[in-house]
Amino acid sequence: MTRTKPEKRQRIIISAKYDEALESVDHRLQEVLETVNALQRDFSRTPGATQQSLQRPCDFPAGSSNACLSGDFAANGGYRGPPSFEAQVRRMAGALSTQTAHLPLGSASGNGSATPNMAQQILDWSTSSDAAPLQTRTASSLPFLEQHPELAGYSLPSGDTVLKLLRLARVEKQRFFIDVAFFDEQQFTDLCREVFFAINPYTLSTWSIVNTGLLYLFLDLKPHRYADLGVDAHQVGKITELLAANSQASAENFRICSEPSLETCKALALLGTFCVKSGQLARAWSLNSAAARMCMDLGLHRLPPTAGDRDESNRRKTFWYIYIWDKGLALTLGRTQIIHQYDVSTERMLHPYDVLGIPGKTTATFQELAVLESEVQPLLFSVSSQQIHQHVRAQRARELRARLRQLQAELSKAYDDSALYLTFGEATTLLEYLLHSLSTVVCSAAASDVQSSESSQQCHACADCTEAARQALAVLVRTGSAIRNANPQGWTKGWTVFLNTFLSLMPFTPYLILVVHIVSEYAIADLDLLASVNSLMEPVAARSSTIRHVFEICTKLYQFAESTVRPHLDNSSAETSVPSQATFPDSFESGLLVPLQDSISPTDSSATIMSLGDFQMMLGNLDVDWRQV
Repeated sequence: MTRTKPEKRQRIIISAKYDEALESVDHRLQEVLETVNALQRDFSRTPGATQQSLQRPCDFPAGSSNACLSGDFAANGGYRGPPSFEAQVRRMAGALSTQTAHLPLGSASGNGSATPNMAQQILDWSTSSDAAPLQTRTASSLPFLEQHPELAGYSLPSGDTVLKLLRLARVEKQRFFIDVAFFDEQQFTDLCREVFFAINPYTLSTWSIVNTGLLYLFLDLKPHRYADLGVDAHQVGKITELLAANSQASAENFRICSEPSLETCKALALLGTFCVKSGQLARAWSLNSAAARMCMDLGLHRLPPTAGDRDESNRRKTFWYIYIWDKGLALTLGRTQIIHQYDVSTERMLHPYDVLGIPGKTTATFQELAVLESEVQPLLFSVSSQQIHQHVRAQRARELRARLRQLQAELSKAYDDSALYLTFGEATTLLEYLLHSLSTVVCSAAASDVQSSESSQQCHACADCTEAARQALAVLVRTGSAIRNANPQGWTKGWTVFLNTFLSLMPFTPYLILVVHIVSEYAIADLDLLASVNSLMEPVAARSSTIRHVFEICTKLYQFAESTVRPHLDNSSAETSVPSQATFPDSFESGLLVPLQDSISPTDSSATIMSLGDFQMMLGNLDVDWRQV
């Protein structure tokens, strides 16, 4: 039996510094534990009944807008294009470098002679001073609720439920990540981690993106997926109410004078979309306009062509998302657009680098429509356009109308497959409505020029304009009826969001066009179409200021049209085959319209044709604001 040699043992004396290091680690872990416990207490709170002041004096020290900006951005001012001094220096620096290239490197002397190195230094300075940081953001060292005490009463949904939802988004594509293409699942998950597990302070932009994004993820969640998250319909309703309150507080509290960054730009764009869908048109314009200006501060409108670069693709997606909303809101409100197409060199979103799969076709049509909208205002409605000959404006309108027809044809080709239409039906329906509505805007602008030049001409709309108006309102009725039939009990909530979007992206000109047509042509079928539109707006008018404003105007217009047409039809019932009351099914189809040739002839001796002056007098008596119609 062999015996092993005993091991040598040695006594080690641990210094006091080692004990201090262990105590320091233990202290840090205790701080993390206290932070997590505080977050859990915050999660159990409910939103406060009252809100504190949305603006604090310390937010804008000394009343200077630059006080909100970091030192780096305030120093260089962000993107500076032609004809700024920096841009001119960049343009001349190349010429200076060429002229001094023949000089020897050692020719510098005490008399101040130029050298190639000096020219290169100027070029380097002009290049480095131009770009503003796109991703950097100055986060305060204070915890979020200390930065924004006015949000102390707002809580977040259960972290466990949110985690399950994010896991579901990894295996099943969610609508939010299709509509808002500048976020993918991983990026949004990282932002949620910053808020729900706040080891480090985060910004209001992050908090806003997380709340608004989660709101739409829960709203779009299919009922058969509730069990996967361990919730029922009632709990989902409570969560969406909580997130909507948080998003509203973010929109009201967001400082427009924020440090330009890509994240802040995205937060403004998302909050603007939230305000559109909740019927806050004026606030949506303010937020999206701030996002558009920030895009130009960051130079997103002049991005170089770099296909395949993920970061550049994300910036392009952000820019074009904001661009589309800028054009729609500007046209609806009759205001000057913030981003002008003549100053945009950023490439449109490309397949497959920017937009994957079938949604790329819809995205491309939205972009083309937005570019077309950017030309409508300066060509037809600007002050300079009013000073040119009316026939020139009419020719411009015809050219725009031809381009619209081409877009409509391309959209129909893209969705010949009914399965694809069902999958992306909402976006396609919105596009269909916008294309028809823009046609009425363009046609009516040209028609008003011709009629104003001949004051004796009768008030009427051209055949193309009238048909486009019918198609637009038919899409509206068909969509509202489908939403109501799909959920008879809770249809008003989804219909409110959809109708707010309809009315925010395009003026409600189709309704006005049909009123003109009804009054001048006594078209009973079109009158019933207007009644169908009003019947769908009435149940949700109280839920949205945008809808309520348009509904009140449309009610006055309908009453006038009916009071003009009905008595004449009653007196002439023996001479016409048109029924006094036309009925329409829940799903309205334009093919069910009574042909115009079957209606009362405007040349009937008993008919009194309304002149343009009389109709304009009627509009003046209504005392309405036509910028939103």
